Amino acid sequence: MERKKLQSITQKDKKKTYHRRAWVRFILFVNRFVCIAALLSYCAAFVPPTIISWVSLLALSIPVWQVFLLFFVVLWVQRKRFQLTTYSLICLALGYKFLFYTFAISFGGEQGQFSVLSYNVHIFDVYENYQKTDKSSSKRMIDWVMADDSDFKCLQEFYNDKNSEVYNTLEQLSSDKSYEPYFEVVSTDNIGAEFGMAIFSKHPVLRKGEIMFNERTPNRAIFIDAIVNRDTVRVYNVHLQSMHIDQEVIKTENIFKKVFWAILERFEEGAMRRTEQIRAIERHILQCPYQNIVLCGDLNDLPYSFSYITLKNHLENSFESKGLGLGFTFNSWVLFFLRIDNIFYSPSLICNDFLLDRQVNYSDHFPIKSRFSLASSKKE
Repeated sequence: MERKKLQSITQKDKKKTYHRRAWVRFILFVNRFVCIAALLSYCAAFVPPTIISWVSLLALSIPVWQVFLLFFVVLWVQRKRFQLTTYSLICLALGYKFLFYTFAISFGGEQGQFSVLSYNVHIFDVYENYQKTDKSSSKRMIDWVMADDSDFKCLQEFYNDKNSEVYNTLEQLSSDKSYEPYFEVVSTDNIGAEFGMAIFSKHPVLRKGEIMFNERTPNRAIFIDAIVNRDTVRVYNVHLQSMHIDQEVIKTENIFKKVFWAILERFEEGAMRRTEQIRAIERHILQCPYQNIVLCGDLNDLPYSFSYITLKNHLENSFESKGLGLGFTFNSWVLFFLRIDNIFYSPSLICNDFLLDRQVNYSDHFPIKSRFSLASSKKE
């Protein structure tokens, strides 16, 4: 009897050991799959969507794979299987730059010599307030932009109706004579109101212009050359191709399933258009005769996109330099995790701080702001 009991216990132990080893092998297989997927997503970020359209979707999965990699590191450490953390740690090390695209730990302090505001004002909520008499949200947004004291105000989706007391925004924002406006009109509606991009500058403007894209589109990139402390700074204001994804569709699960492939197709098309637009901007930056450059605006793309990587090849990002936390800039409880508004700057400038003001929730974007110093002035 005792021998049978011992044999039974031994068999149970063997089964437990077998199942335990099988489970470890399965987890290790999943871990290796995640490592391969992470490496492929890293590579995808550098491939233009015009070559492979769906590659942009793979690049956007980078933070997902990195979260899984961190999970596996913690899992193997808890189980004291330290040698099995090797794959995940190597993959995290290879993609460490993408971690800083996502999360920043820094604190600003110095005042700087000039400040830049970037804000997608969502046409000042004109359509949401069209039937209302008080138009309070539009007034609050316009008043906030007027009260902001940034040296350069770069506004996307700008709206101006010179015949309206509320939406004569160009006149209102230019009422402070210390600002010189540059408004590039993209289109007009049936009442003569104007849509476009705007830059307001406290500093003397030498030149202003627009970057022409290959195809006709409401999206734009404009620039000014301004004198700051006897030096010239070029300021770009860009608004890349929108995806036009309806948030109401995403909220409704059944409808979302029906249009899922349509959304993917629209995303791929948008990614290809943004690639062409960012290449035009890149060519313009390389031809710029000045070393001091600030480029800001709504990229409509995440930090793991080809558009973002292309700009990072030439410029620094103020969120990465002086931001704190995750820096999500899209004002939506559905797509809250999007950081699509950015301020880039050339290495010849010193970024003093970065501010994301989430309390200013008038638009579907939060305003961002940075202060800069001229490196040449610091040396003096």
